[in-house]
Amino acid sequence: MASVKIRIDYYDQEQKGLIQNNFPKDFDVIEKIAGKTISIPLEDFKTYAFFRHKHSLNGKESSFIDLKEMAQNWGHYDLYLELDERGALINKFPGEIIEANDVSEMIGIAGGLSVASTLYGFTQADWTKIPISKHKDFDFNRISSLEERFINIETKGSIIPDNSKKSSSVSNHKNSIIGKKLDPKFINRRPISNNTNIGIITVADRNHNLQAWLVDPPIRSFDISPKKTRLLKRLYFYHSIIRYITERSHLTIALADRIKAIENTNDYMHLNKVPLVNGGFNKIELSESFVNFKAYNLEKEILGNTYSYDSHIFFLGISKDIVDIIISQDFNRILEIKTVPFTQSLILDCKKSKNEWRKSDMKDSLNITLSSNLKDTQYIHFKMKTDILQSTSGLCIGRQKL
Repeated sequence: MASVKIRIDYYDQEQKGLIQNNFPKDFDVIEKIAGKTISIPLEDFKTYAFFRHKHSLNGKESSFIDLKEMAQNWGHYDLYLELDERGALINKFPGEIIEANDVSEMIGIAGGLSVASTLYGFTQADWTKIPISKHKDFDFNRISSLEERFINIETKGSIIPDNSKKSSSVSNHKNSIIGKKLDPKFINRRPISNNTNIGIITVADRNHNLQAWLVDPPIRSFDISPKKTRLLKRLYFYHSIIRYITERSHLTIALADRIKAIENTNDYMHLNKVPLVNGGFNKIELSESFVNFKAYNLEKEILGNTYSYDSHIFFLGISKDIVDIIISQDFNRILEIKTVPFTQSLILDCKKSKNEWRKSDMKDSLNITLSSNLKDTQYIHFKMKTDILQSTSGLCIGRQKL
């Protein structure tokens, strides 16, 4: 399994001391990897990089409906970055300024969230934005939570000639992260709390492993339950994938209703292990029609949907086993979802409505193999052969050139 290597260090002794004093629990965890190089599954790093701006359609709710930005990020990643035989993610174009805002930010977010997820055992599902109107910060997707406290991560990224040294851009990132501590307005809005706040600056160059420097950012305080928040983040995350597969299924609607029920009650644990039901009040089962709805692999273990953009066809899906856990509404099992990341070449059976097919550029592709289905005259059936990347959240993505 391919992995990205990241070296972890405190920015300097002052920042180490601040983290030790302000976050003693976290300091003990960080000390286990400080000064060392960790390995991040390539699938996880890419997922964080590709979905770094997973905005919603309405500005509040996490959604996978519009995936054009993921496609663009994937293209930037392949164009400018490469993983060498040592596991070092390096800049392909040394000495050149490359899409600085896009690619540097991609490295910062992917590196920062990868490091934080390693420290706390998180997956991509734990960073999902959720709509909590009283807390504008929750529109910012670098906040996660453990059972007893929130974890807020400030991320920055740079591409420099030599990441073994702190360039001016790295120093500017550090000053930007900690600068709010000197702002009286910010201090008044953010009372002292037991929440964890870590700044992570990830820096790439041409020759070394990625370098992550840790700093001590301002403290943020929230007056809601961290455990409930983490559950909601995960439910929103998996709902957004299921909704991408099919917006109007019993499962999609029932899960949306359950999320709102959990949001609007303090005693949400009474819903633990109460399964999702259909209009007839029967537990929802994954029917053959749902499994076969848009795209799936031969064994029907991965379900998803496809779309085309910029001369590529993309697949986004999820493991069927995870969907079964979501239906069960066993909160402990939902919070424990963590799959083994992999990259595997698969053949997917896919279909599009004839109307979708006519509007897409798939119809002109020479790389798509059409398949006949005499029983289903409303859809165009085709096969897609691609490498599927599964991250620890169970999210599966793939891409094939048209």
